[in-house]
Amino acid sequence: MLEVKNIKYSYNKDYQALKGVSLKVEEGEMVALLGKNGAGKSTLFLHLNGIYEPDEGQVFIDGEELKYDKKSLLKFRQKVGIVFQNPDDQIFAPTVEEDVAFGPLNLGLSMEEVQDRVEYALARVGMSGYEKKAPHHLSGGQKKRVAIAGILAMKPEVMVLDEPTAGLDPQGVENLVKLLKELKDYDKKIEYPEKLKRLFKRELQRYYYNAPFDMVIDFDGYGLEQTLLFSYYKQKSAIWVHSNMVREMELRGNQSETALKEAYSNHDIIGVVSPGLIEPTSKISGRKDNIKVVHNFNNADKIKSDAEKDIFIDKDTLINTNNPEGIEGVLNSKGKKFITIGRFSLEKGHERLLCAFDEFCDDYPDTQLIIIGGMGGYYPKTKRIRKVLKHWKNVTLIKAIPNPMPILKRCDLFILSSFYEGWPVVIMESATLELPVVSTIIPGLEWIENSNGHLVENSKEGILQGMYDYMEGKVKPMQIDSDKYNEIAKNEFYSILE
Repeated sequence: MLEVKNIKYSYNKDYQALKGVSLKVEEGEMVALLGKNGAGKSTLFLHLNGIYEPDEGQVFIDGEELKYDKKSLLKFRQKVGIVFQNPDDQIFAPTVEEDVAFGPLNLGLSMEEVQDRVEYALARVGMSGYEKKAPHHLSGGQKKRVAIAGILAMKPEVMVLDEPTAGLDPQGVENLVKLLKELKDYDKKIEYPEKLKRLFKRELQRYYYNAPFDMVIDFDGYGLEQTLLFSYYKQKSAIWVHSNMVREMELRGNQSETALKEAYSNHDIIGVVSPGLIEPTSKISGRKDNIKVVHNFNNADKIKSDAEKDIFIDKDTLINTNNPEGIEGVLNSKGKKFITIGRFSLEKGHERLLCAFDEFCDDYPDTQLIIIGGMGGYYPKTKRIRKVLKHWKNVTLIKAIPNPMPILKRCDLFILSSFYEGWPVVIMESATLELPVVSTIIPGLEWIENSNGHLVENSKEGILQGMYDYMEGKVKPMQIDSDKYNEIAKNEFYSILE
């Protein structure tokens, strides 16, 4: 939802363009704002993502107020995209492809993700095949479509178009209006087929013979078959959501929104592992009444015990390092040791972490970066990226290791570079071992800062700044009361059993 409250704005003391304007637009609405030239329409639009700051009044997206600091502006401009009246004011790159890619590139996304977004946006506006065309050779209507594609590639929640039909001939107007209606209806949810519902109900009976469990709980939350299966259970059922599934679908394409909507809406309880997952989960399910926050437990004693063990390398451990003494040589080297732990997957942001670290090493050439992964298909790509870095010898990749805690304990700084997370257990592990932590800003992880962690802009530049902040003494060891935290998590879990 977009909301404007009592906006006032003057260009000078003699001309007040906006005199207390209020506006509310609900999700799924298509609203036209009418007024004669000079009435203040464009001025109002430029307030919606912070291009203009009002003299008085407030702007809200999903209940969150727009602030005018760098972090807030970046966040809001990803949510609200503005298409200007004249596309020539917006299109500037030498080719259509480069112009549409500009926004996603500035989000710090990988080139693979940027390319996916460009293809997606151009397909949506009917401009596939124009990638290499020069924008100034396009018609007015085509330029409008490219400008819209540039905003769509940012995947905003709200799109604002300033006089979109201006300068178009009647056919161009008709085509554009048709496009806007198509965009509005594109993401409408479809009902899950009745045949499939019957199939899952039958399979549930076949697997469990209508066993009279008091409650079934799906802790996995990712396997579509199981997720749907348990959602049709006659007794009480619950499912755990560990990640932002909206972003999972956008970035990885590994889920079906239709299937998740069916499952989430049927389960009696959806347990989300952080408050930041309430909004994206409810966006899929269409309801909030069955969502409860249930944090993951933190086994502090085991973490500390595991950290005291020797580093154990088994047959599945693959270590890519330039140090002839292996991981021990890296840990014993004279420079600072930065570490991240997370599967080799797109959402973990390893590519931008590597690029930020490579730039950082220009100033601190003795610093080492260790990336410990596990499952995930991005391991080969991560190896390739490492090899082309200027300071590639400072980077150690460990594909998998049974117990990473002894390595984590001996490092100086943990960095979470993810685009999104649910509840990163590795942060709790780092806090338990009293490591300083730098993390990208992710909804629901504000507690990191409250526990002495250090939040940075969710971008390559933000990650780089976090490294410099650590070297300047601005990042301190995290502190967390595990007993108090676990008591809260336990009570949250028991609440779903009531």
